[in-house]
Amino acid sequence: MALACDLGLDLLPCCMDSHEWAWFRRYCMASRVASSLESRVPLPNDFVIEVRDKINELIPEEEGESGNDYISHDIFKREMDEQLLQWLKE
Repeated sequence: MALACDLGLDLLPCCMDSHEWAWFRRYCMASRVASSLESRVPLPNDFVIEVRDKINELIPEEEGESGNDYISHDIFKREMDEQLLQWLKE
């Protein structure tokens, strides 16, 4: 499954259109985000858009400042990422 993800098979039209492959697309997204956090490289654009949309659902733009602080590796350090993952595991 990791090889299929690395090859980008989740981006093929057959996987994009079918709800049966939603689990695989989510797995690939999670794998890419984890790799990004580990390597301290920019987060995948699809993930950033999804997070921005979720934030805007919770806090409309006119009610508060919706910055892009959550995508900066300068603000959120590796230790903070580790704490967050530990919290999610519990």
